[in-house]
Amino acid sequence: MDLLYKNILFSPIDIPLDNSLTEFANNFQSEFEFANWDVMKLTNDSTNYAVADFKEYLKDSHSDMLDYFYREFPFTEFINVKLHRAKSGKLTRPHSDLVNPAVNPVLTRHLIENEPCGYRMILKGDSSKLYIINSKGNKQYCSFPENCNAFLIRHTDGIHGADADDNRLALFLSGIIDDKKHNRILARSLAKFKNYVIYDEK
Repeated sequence: MDLLYKNILFSPIDIPLDNSLTEFANNFQSEFEFANWDVMKLTNDSTNYAVADFKEYLKDSHSDMLDYFYREFPFTEFINVKLHRAKSGKLTRPHSDLVNPAVNPVLTRHLIENEPCGYRMILKGDSSKLYIINSKGNKQYCSFPENCNAFLIRHTDGIHGADADDNRLALFLSGIIDDKKHNRILARSLAKFKNYVIYDEK
């Protein structure tokens, strides 16, 4: 991974929003609550961040969406794919996404080597409510170019949060990174969206 990439805390990503995902998300059905979110899992449950397959009903009825995930995102296998819907009036407190890195040290090392590798997408809501906190503790709000939904943060240690946004619906993806594809996506995204990228303060 290029050292320049390692210093990125946030970047919009040049990945299009597919109709198959939009249509699926329009029929969001909460399966459980986590913090201030309602959650709908697309992958099966797994332990210790093990690779997980997509749920069987998605293979039958939403294969176009799964093809889109494999085609556009740089994952050879997926671990956790889910939709988060913000609860009314509730903010997302500052946090990082890899909660227990010690339970799978091989995966954690792989993710660190490929940071930033936290692929996310805002499907509904106000993208300007998203913020990151850098290594000096400074808070900075993220901005997105027009017609861009996808973004990238540091998956293992990137502190981020969001102000209350009742309409917010987000896609979360994690998995085993295809480093060559990942680097290609990063390179074209930085070239296209360089004015929106947030780097850490050293």
